[in-house]
Amino acid sequence: MKLVKTEKCGSRIVVDEDINLGYFIIEYVGQVNRHMVLNKTYNGNKTRYINHSLCTNIEIRKLRIHSETRIHIFITCDIHKG
Repeated sequence: MKLVKTEKCGSRIVVDEDINLGYFIIEYVGQVNRHMVLNKTYNGNKTRYINHSLCTNIEIRKLRIHSETRIHIFITCDIHKG
């Protein structure tokens, strides 16, 4: 994944290679508030640039690892490079 600037909408994420359905792409890094509201304004990583759309291609899964809540992002369909 790489971060690229767009002409009209700021920044977005583009993949460097084809990615298949079910692939774990990245872990969310940022603040998780009491009611599971994600706030990536501070301490965020590239997940802050993943756009939402009507045709989603990712799935967010909440996991408990060593009594800590972790948010992982998985691919829900094949995504082609670029």
